[in-house]
Amino acid sequence: MVSGTQTLRPGVTVEQFSPPPALDFRTGVAGFIGPAIAVGNPPQDLPDPQKPGPGEPGQPFTSWHDFTAAFRGGKRWLSDRWVPDELTWAAVQGYFQNGGTRCWLAFYDVRLGDPNAAIEAAVAQLAAIDDVDLVCAPSLMARADNALALQQQLIRSFELVEGSGPRRGDWFLLLDPPEAIADLPGRLDALRAAPSGHPENMAIYYPWVTLGGDLDPPPLPPDVKPRPRVPPSGHVAGIFARSDQKAGVHKAPANEPIDGIVDVEDVQDIAAANPLRAFPGRGIRVWGARTLAAGSGVDADRFVNVRRLMLTLERWLVRALDWVVFETNDLRLWVRINRELNAKLNELFVLGAFAGRTPSEAFSVKCDADNNPDDVRATGKLQIDIQIAPIVPKEFIQIRVVRNAEGLTVT
Repeated sequence: MVSGTQTLRPGVTVEQFSPPPALDFRTGVAGFIGPAIAVGNPPQDLPDPQKPGPGEPGQPFTSWHDFTAAFRGGKRWLSDRWVPDELTWAAVQGYFQNGGTRCWLAFYDVRLGDPNAAIEAAVAQLAAIDDVDLVCAPSLMARADNALALQQQLIRSFELVEGSGPRRGDWFLLLDPPEAIADLPGRLDALRAAPSGHPENMAIYYPWVTLGGDLDPPPLPPDVKPRPRVPPSGHVAGIFARSDQKAGVHKAPANEPIDGIVDVEDVQDIAAANPLRAFPGRGIRVWGARTLAAGSGVDADRFVNVRRLMLTLERWLVRALDWVVFETNDLRLWVRINRELNAKLNELFVLGAFAGRTPSEAFSVKCDADNNPDDVRATGKLQIDIQIAPIVPKEFIQIRVVRNAEGLTVT
């Protein structure tokens, strides 16, 4: 860090340190995964959909106009590029209609013979994008006969990325239900059984929704009728973004009106799933904030807002403490870390993210000689211990940040 030293009088020295640069840190940024569709030109004449190009993860979309301009000219698809399918189109539109402000799109190549490898490649594309924290893949539900297998592969791909590319354990996955709600309980059991080990970082919203209002349909062929109903994940992702902007990630994105839809099926409550319900005079609203781990005994894992608070803190800590990697592990570093982390956590406390009447009842930060003794420092490690008390379960959750030769890790 840049510093300056000024001697004011004999024996008195004032040292000034420039603060770390402000983070361009966002939440509610959606990453959409969908199939690459070719129109006009033969697929072999188009660029590789797994490489950056029009609509690929080289450029974010910050409005619905940006998205449509990337793929549509007038009332026709642009023929010199891959375009999204109908379900991806509807999901991204729903995202922006409900308050989303920034999203990315990763295509999976439908020409590959192995759909699992295609989905894994698309997830790896998104993993390289730093500000994505929500992931939606509504097009996996296009065919009922293989939707479950594709969703299971999506979940597995999250774990595979950790071993073969950037680690993205800080994502929250918004899953879509089967169109036939009677199949949802069995689907939940199968998704929880997928070898990810992190059902607390996923949520499913149901049922499918009927689009309406100020709708901008995709340029479908004249003989193709638009789908009457679509999966809801894109609309829900927009509500996540809107709630983040209004209150913060600690606020449950529930009891929020959904724009861009005119009807939903009347459904019964299903454990570990979140219904969309129509209320007379209040519109259609998200009516739940449970993760797929809602059946577990760990309260902190059961609620969407608590999990997203923890995931967002992990993302923020890794980015905010990036500057400490080459700093000398001594008292001055400990003081600065304590000061900056306490300031951030106090901001969250004021916003209502934590339980407790005072900051001391809500969080604590420890970075000193006790958790950085000589033998730890001799190995090149810096250890920071944080305790926070979310609204639920109103008890302290431990977070440890470790700096070593490989970088920063948060556990």
